[in-house]
Amino acid sequence: MGNSPKLKNTDFLKEVAKHHKEWVRTVTALGGGSYSEDIVQEMYIKLYRYADANKIIKNGILQKGYVFFALKSIIYTLAKEKSLILKENIDNHHIEDTTNYEEELAFQKFSNKIDDYLHSLEKKSKTENNERYWYDGKMFQMYKDNDLSMRKLAKLSGISWVSIFHTLKNVKQDLRNNFQEDWEDYLNGDYDKIR
Repeated sequence: MGNSPKLKNTDFLKEVAKHHKEWVRTVTALGGGSYSEDIVQEMYIKLYRYADANKIIKNGILQKGYVFFALKSIIYTLAKEKSLILKENIDNHHIEDTTNYEEELAFQKFSNKIDDYLHSLEKKSKTENNERYWYDGKMFQMYKDNDLSMRKLAKLSGISWVSIFHTLKNVKQDLRNNFQEDWEDYLNGDYDKIR
């Protein structure tokens, strides 16, 4: 088949909006709660501003995985903002159990290192012109941040569960290779070694 004609932003948004209820259900399933409708609206804005219409609709077919990742990105950003607010509230109050606090802080540092690493995959995909890194990072974050099985994730995203399985397996191995020492420090109570 030949390439489909170039689309205007408003044309592809009309196609994306046809699945509005599906997007809201997806966001709700991913933990969007009462913000689900707002997150979907934010997705339309981000797609309008930043997306290439011809990547979202190829040969007349809506690429739901692209929209799914846009929604997940917004949910992740919202969750991270909430986490920062919670951390600030904890830091501003006196905490009596310092051992538990040190453990929580160490775990937060460890989690942040993994999140930063996953975000770096997106940058790596741009510098090495390889979208695999971006996909791997986004897929793992989605799996990590939500209580979803691979099959449920496959159903929501439209991506084969076998593909999701192999992606998660590769990223987990990569994380083991990069963060094994930090994890062992955390388990051994050597919280000060986690930087």
